[in-house]
Amino acid sequence: MSRPIHRHALPLAVERGADQALTLDLRDGEGVAVGVSAASLVVRNGAAILDTFTADVDADGVASVTLEPADSEDWPLTSDLLCEWSATVDGVVYRYRITGDVVRTAYQPTITADDVFDRYPAMRAAIAPADVAALITSTSGELERRLRSRGQRPYLILDRWAVHDAHLDLVIARVMDAADQSGSDDRWRRAGEKHAAAYEKAWGALNFRYDLPETGDPVTAEPATASPPIVLTAGRVGGFWW
Repeated sequence: MSRPIHRHALPLAVERGADQALTLDLRDGEGVAVGVSAASLVVRNGAAILDTFTADVDADGVASVTLEPADSEDWPLTSDLLCEWSATVDGVVYRYRITGDVVRTAYQPTITADDVFDRYPAMRAAIAPADVAALITSTSGELERRLRSRGQRPYLILDRWAVHDAHLDLVIARVMDAADQSGSDDRWRRAGEKHAAAYEKAWGALNFRYDLPETGDPVTAEPATASPPIVLTAGRVGGFWW
């Protein structure tokens, strides 16, 4: 058996002092789940160990560690989070290292399927709300990766609402594309092209307050846009302790 793949496209964002689950969902190259029989997790801030856990494994072989608020409430805010998993599959131990951040609040989308349907009521007959919700989640990841490629950390954006219009245009473009592929109506393709262009325009016009000093205080936040890179120099080497 080839080495199982832990499929992930973004760094972890662990909210300090919150209930959350860290999971290790292993797959083979074709995307089929690979059952884990046992797993453990070491959480580090750089080289310093923050905690160690024995994972729970469900009936599908997915390993997870449930963090309770007390587990992480004393962790420093840091961009040097490192989760080191050890997982046993068919008697063989595999190790995975996943980087991330300990944050005040993780980045979350600000739109729902209703925002799409409010704009285009006829879409209710063309695509299911659950499918729109899945597109919202996947495109939120795209936005995060695009921000990170500019040197920005999405969870430091204080004005999450500022991303609303750009995200909505991107989602609508993808919804229209999905409807067009179903062959339901050519007007969806034209509308999708319009919203794809609107997304790029809205992205270029983004302005928001950015919590670069990582205090959580809007008064100390700095203005930023989605385009110019921000050099992240605040805080001590190895993490932020505010």
